[in-house]
Amino acid sequence: MLLGVQQQVGAAVAGLIAAEPRTERGNREESARAIEMLGQLLAGAVQSLALWWGDHEEIPRERLVQVVMDFAWLGLERLRAGERFER
Repeated sequence: MLLGVQQQVGAAVAGLIAAEPRTERGNREESARAIEMLGQLLAGAVQSLALWWGDHEEIPRERLVQVVMDFAWLGLERLRAGERFER
């Protein structure tokens, strides 16, 4: 059940990312797969933070939202600008 919900959330996030006009770069199939992975990654990260919060309820919800948005927004903005991790 939880896995199904996470997959649905990941798909919804991927849909939002795909709606951004600047995400279409290179191979269309490869781009679609990367968008799907980003959606799952973000959904899983938020789920993990929510579980962590269960043990740290003294942290205000607004603070968690801010951390998630900083993490996701800044990271996606850098990807959108073409920046990539290199080893």
